[in-house]
Amino acid sequence: PRGTLAREGAMLTLLRALCGMVVLLPLAAVGTFSVTYVLTAAYLRFSAPGWLSARDQAFSSVALALSFPYYFVRIFNGLSRAEIDYEGMRDDFCKCHRAPINLVVHLICTSFLMYGYLCCVDALVLPGASQAVAVFHVMALARFLPSSEWLRSTGAILALTALAQLCPLGALGMLLGAINEVVTMISHQVYEPPFVATYGKKPIPEFLKHNLPHYFFHLPLTLAATRASAFGEGP
Repeated sequence: PRGTLAREGAMLTLLRALCGMVVLLPLAAVGTFSVTYVLTAAYLRFSAPGWLSARDQAFSSVALALSFPYYFVRIFNGLSRAEIDYEGMRDDFCKCHRAPINLVVHLICTSFLMYGYLCCVDALVLPGASQAVAVFHVMALARFLPSSEWLRSTGAILALTALAQLCPLGALGMLLGAINEVVTMISHQVYEPPFVATYGKKPIPEFLKHNLPHYFFHLPLTLAATRASAFGEGP
């Protein structure tokens, strides 16, 4: 009987995790996409023209969530470092993030974006599942980042993962993606053109080809831009 109960419990846990990954997380992403689209469309209607469309902002709000399964499959299929020009992407990102106030806004919003996603994974997949996501992220970044940037990014990811365990936001954490897009959109309108503008307003397949790596590496890119501005490193 104990063995049977254990197997049934394991099966229920597996089914819950699959339901979370296949149904609940996508539903949360659709909700976040919709909220971001409505908010940015309303803002752009009454403000000066933005660098991006509401569509681009909405896709960006869920790009982090989309990037994890995307890169999991690609790395499983043998994605090599030569196929990811991280240094080139970092240099272009840093050129679009020089204004100190804009950098502070991005550092805060990017951290909350990651924190919110981890909370959502715990709520909709399995409690503690964010730790597996964090381990995958750290291991994946190790393939593409210089060692010093990887160490800084790893420290930040571990801290945000711990925060997600200590102060969970539940499924509402996904909405931090919407808040991130709205706040950083306004910040870029005030201070400098965004990195997304270098590939924005393109057809969706081409847009996502750039958008997914942008957000998968968003935390190390933001840390690199902050360090470049503070210490005069980088482009």
